[in-house]
Amino acid sequence: MFDRLKERCRSRYVTKNVSITEKRLATLRSANLIGIIASISSEADFEEICSVYKQLHKDNKTVKMILYFDEKEVPPYCLNEQLADCFCKKDINWLGISNSTMIIDFLNTIFDVIIDFTCEALKPIEVILQCSKSKFITGGNSFFQNFYDLYMHNDSNNRQLLLQNIDFYTYKLSGSK
Repeated sequence: MFDRLKERCRSRYVTKNVSITEKRLATLRSANLIGIIASISSEADFEEICSVYKQLHKDNKTVKMILYFDEKEVPPYCLNEQLADCFCKKDINWLGISNSTMIIDFLNTIFDVIIDFTCEALKPIEVILQCSKSKFITGGNSFFQNFYDLYMHNDSNNRQLLLQNIDFYTYKLSGSK
């Protein structure tokens, strides 16, 4: 019963805060402002997502990254890099919603594309995907495929492969030569 109440309250929050933006296919090659969402569970995951960030940044893209830790504290190795905004369980309320300024700033930014690198169903990420003002949202998480404009099947959970596939297929779908 309590879970149903939480779900109804979260649904009401999302309905109230969902933004209607004009959806437009964006390729990684043409996008100037890229948002990255990821859940991190180890230092190796963090290093992998940082390499994706650096790869996109090297291509002269403006990249804003937000990382979620499904723990009570953000690990210290994340605080040293300062490439991303990080949040954890203590930053979200009982509905699974974070009202921190970094989340609100991320939600209010109009990205050309948001790439979701999560692999599991996490309520805070679901709320971010639903309330984002991004023009185009893509990712490989089968739990969130209803929230994506383009879902890329990703069995291996390999972030570099997912990025390559997103680049390839968005380029093909755009009709660019």
